[in-house]
Amino acid sequence: AKTISELQLSHCKLEPCNEFKFCHLKTLNLNDVHLDEQVILNLTLSCPLIEDFRLNNCQGFEHLMVSSLPRLNLFHVVANTKVLRIEIDGPSLQTFHYWSRYSYGLDNEHCDIYLEACKNLKRLFFHNIMAVELLENIGSKFPTLEVLEISEWKMTDIEISCQTLRVLTLENCRDLEVVEVDT
Repeated sequence: AKTISELQLSHCKLEPCNEFKFCHLKTLNLNDVHLDEQVILNLTLSCPLIEDFRLNNCQGFEHLMVSSLPRLNLFHVVANTKVLRIEIDGPSLQTFHYWSRYSYGLDNEHCDIYLEACKNLKRLFFHNIMAVELLENIGSKFPTLEVLEISEWKMTDIEISCQTLRVLTLENCRDLEVVEVDT
């Protein structure tokens, strides 16, 4: 496994006792995989070169904490179960994408998302998730942010202030009545 740089796993279960030795892994794509917080910690500690990390329809965790990945460039999550907290400490992170399918069609899911350590973030995507706290002072939190996409937002108002923003997409935000943008 020492030479593998890209790994895709689908429809399996990873146990905390699994030992991962992928020292050259750069891309990790997990689809419909059952894993818990300890497995995620083991993966990030054992695969320090990950640049592209994707979790699609994975379950078994409520808290998603990712650190020890200094080269992480893209983090993509499509969640079909409730996620309470996401915390990423990725100094190189440029793209964060979170799509909640858990509460699709209902009120937006609330998830505490902490990305403040990701000062190089350029692209931020939220689908069917409440991220009000993250959007407050977004320009000072993410001084290089260029793209912000929000869809399926079930709020009546939104305020965005970011001097570096180049692309703003609001899609299927039918309840929005007031949008304040300062760029």
